[in-house]
Formats: sequence, C-alpha cells, structure tokens
Amino acid sequence: MLLLNGCTILWVGVIFLWHSPFVYSGLSDEELLDTKLSDHFDVRVRPRVITHEPANISASTWLSHIHSLDLDKGELDLTVWLELEWTDPRLRWDVQQTENKVRQLVLPEDNVWTPDITISNAVSKIIPIFGKQIVVASTGAMTWFQAYRTTIGCATNATADEQMCTLTIGSRRSDITNVDVYPVSENFTVTDEFFSHEWELLDSFVERLNETRGGLVFPFLEVTMNLLHIAVEVTEPTPAPLCMTEKIHPPSASTSVQLTSMSILATTIIALCLEKIAIL
Repeated sequence: MLLLNGCTILWVGVIFLWHSPFVYSGLSDEELLDTKLSDHFDVRVRPRVITHEPANISASTWLSHIHSLDLDKGELDLTVWLELEWTDPRLRWDVQQTENKVRQLVLPEDNVWTPDITISNAVSKIIPIFGKQIVVASTGAMTWFQAYRTTIGCATNATADEQMCTLTIGSRRSDITNVDVYPVSENFTVTDEFFSHEWELLDSFVERLNETRGGLVFPFLEVTMNLLHIAVEVTEPTPAPLCMTEKIHPPSASTSVQLTSMSILATTIIALCLEKIAIL
C-alpha cells in the first residue's frame, strides 16, 4: 500500500511538471512562453474570439517618404508604415505564473497566424524595409508592423500643382467571412522622419470600403492623399561688372608721398627744359 501511494504521488508530480509551463529547464521566461504558446499551434487557422465571426483587424498607416511622383506615367514611388492589430485568444497567458512577470513577447511572424493584408494597388514589387516581428501581449493582443517601399498608380494632372493619389490596403484572398479590416484613424499622417524634396502632404482621409469579386465581399481601406508640389527656389550668382575683374584698393600713405615727389621732380625738369628753349 505504501509503495502504491508513493508511485501515485510520483506520477502526479511528473504529470504536474510536464504540464507546468514554467518549470525550470534552463530557459528564460520568454523562451518558455514561446515554447508553450507554439505547442500545437496551427498558424494556418485564424483566431476566433467569437465562434463563426471573422478576425477583426485594426489598421494604421503612416507616410514615411515620397521618393518621386511621375506625372506623365501617373506613378507614385513611396515608403509607408503599416501597423495591424488583432486579438488571438490562443496566445494568452497568466502574467503571475511567470517568474519575471512577463507581459509581452516579440515573436517571428512565421510562429503565429497573421492576416494576409497588404498594399493591394501596387504596380511594382512591394519591398519590406525591416524584418517582420509580432508583439504579443499576455491578453492575446497582437501588434504587427512593417515598412514597405512600392509604387502605386495615381490619376495625375501634369499641369496642376496639387495631385490626388490613392493607396488601398486589404486582402486579395480572404473575404469578409474570414477577415475584416477597420481604420484606427480617419487620417493618413506622416512620420517624424518624413522627407521629400518636391512634395508636401496637404490633406488625407481614410475610408473603409467593400469590393465584390466572384460573389464574395472583400473589405479594404482606401487612403486618399492630396499632395502639393513644392517650388524649389534657385538662386543665381550675381555676375561681376564687365569693367572690373579685380577689386581696386585705395593707395596707401607711403604710395601718395612717392607719387607727390615724382610729380614735383617731373615739373622741375619740364620747367628747366622750357627755360633753355626760351634762351635759344
């Protein structure tokens, strides 16, 4: 009986240690959480806060740089920041169960489910500027952010100083039954590092719209930008006077004395010559 009770206690202890997410294993709290949260996690399956509801994605965008705007081709080369937020209840944990009270983790994008939302009206390759990372909070709140450089089409007017360009953000594959997207703000703003030699963002607004394709509804955000061309002032150098190639300096005091002495001597010589001529 004692042997049986001892074995039972031993097995209970083994089971507890096996299922405890924070048993000492030489790993940090972050590594233990990453292992625990990634266990049996299918990145292909979208999160469901409410059964049969789509994953609600909040999107924010910032204009970082305008590289060029080709008025003839109607193409805008720009860099923008895109930030997406959503909740995945599968990635929640109890902060109090972690040794260092870990409240958030930074995970690689490939380790979790992410929405396939991107710039949908790009006319060139979309180039990511930095590696994609996901910030995961203990509540299951997910924050994904990335900077992109790409080219979008614009309906330009070559004779106008103001140009209207539209950036669309949405999914090409996930319809509204799987993913829905909402703007965090009605305005499209610039970052603190925004820079452009020729263009200034005068105004902008963001709208949530739907597009129907093949009988399915696809939500997207339409960002409209009003850009103003900045006139660059060119300062031309002032040409030098044609009759003066070098600056003329006034004579010094010693030079004035020398000139006066030479004048007296020349006058004396001329007077003597005139006197001799008169005698002859």
